[in-house]
Amino acid sequence: MLHHIPEDICIGILEQLKTHNKQIIVMEDNNVSLLTPLWCMFTNLQFLNHPLNFKTCHEWKTLFSKYFKIKNMKIDNTACAFNLFPLKDNVYIR
Repeated sequence: MLHHIPEDICIGILEQLKTHNKQIIVMEDNNVSLLTPLWCMFTNLQFLNHPLNFKTCHEWKTLFSKYFKIKNMKIDNTACAFNLFPLKDNVYIR
């Protein structure tokens, strides 16, 4: 659900996760349609003010690679999954 979190808060969460975890698995929607944000707004009317920060799998990979080493990545038509390991001072920790 990272696509429903403002970008600055998402980055803060990633910063916290990398200091407390040795491995993180993330799955996000593989947004390839311009209709996805509209559908999301329509089906989630109770959350009118939630952000819609949908990204492509490549955009998620770019964001995650700033904070983690991406060991495995799987992409299909509906989602992308990342197996992430923290970086500390740009050094891969395992």
